[in-house]
Amino acid sequence: WRPAGSSEDTKYFLGAQAMLLLPMAVFLPTVALFFGWAAVIASVVPCLFVMSAFYAAAFMDPGHLPKRSEAAALLGGSAVQGTAHVRKCTNVDGAPVLLSYGSLELEEAECGMLIPPPPREVYLGGVEYQLKYCMTCHIWRPPRSSHCRVCDRCVVLFDHHCPWIGTCVGRRNLQPFLAFVWGTALLLLLAFSVSVMQVAYIFISNGEQGVAPADALIASATSWPPENLLFGMAVCFYCMLMAVPVGLLAFGFLSAVSMNVTTNEDLKTNYREEGSPFSQGCAKNWLTLVFAGKYPRMGPKKKGSNGVNWKQLP
Repeated sequence: WRPAGSSEDTKYFLGAQAMLLLPMAVFLPTVALFFGWAAVIASVVPCLFVMSAFYAAAFMDPGHLPKRSEAAALLGGSAVQGTAHVRKCTNVDGAPVLLSYGSLELEEAECGMLIPPPPREVYLGGVEYQLKYCMTCHIWRPPRSSHCRVCDRCVVLFDHHCPWIGTCVGRRNLQPFLAFVWGTALLLLLAFSVSVMQVAYIFISNGEQGVAPADALIASATSWPPENLLFGMAVCFYCMLMAVPVGLLAFGFLSAVSMNVTTNEDLKTNYREEGSPFSQGCAKNWLTLVFAGKYPRMGPKKKGSNGVNWKQLP
């Protein structure tokens, strides 16, 4: 698997790695090493955790549903057996016609235009939910699934398309993505705290020796290689710069997980006000996220596979 975004996503994907690796390359041998090798080792562990979560989220299949051609091979026939098929207008003169679908009337459409079947109504937790037909993948989308225009695939438990990891965030890579977001927030807090301690220590030490803070800063900036004071202040500034977007993202996902609401649902529904029909309560929502395990892919793993197990879907 590889990130399946656009060429623009590739720029963001490379930029995200630079924004992660370059500050680490500055922080570890300068600020962390200032407090000894024990501090370096203690800082390397969260750095490795964040990068591992980042690459896991980026290179893992987010939960792409097989398109009709793939699903038909899996199911040994029609991928929509027992469902309504897409209707096509066959008017000879090419004029718009009013199509009918059973007892339902559909809007006017030009001849040759594919018309999706009407949504299906199902009840989940006593709440009415509409299953929609994807005209691109030619499949009925399961609950909480949506089509990503960038990846051109339907995704199970679609949250959003993230250009920074170059792919969608869905059922299969939600856990590593959240680990990456929250791990990055904690890593910024760690780097900022250690850098503040280093800068404060240097200023206090210079003050005891009668060196003014401004003189210490000028001496650090004009020396080569620059002294640790300048690196510490640079790391502090970078952490403060990144704290706002990362912090807001981390807090937003804390709230979303507690209510079992995806970003896509948050933008298109009133689940936050009315409550999500998929929520099992705050505690159980978190337990499900942490102990759910890795969900299997929706596509075939080997020849002879007898179909998609839709019970694995939400």
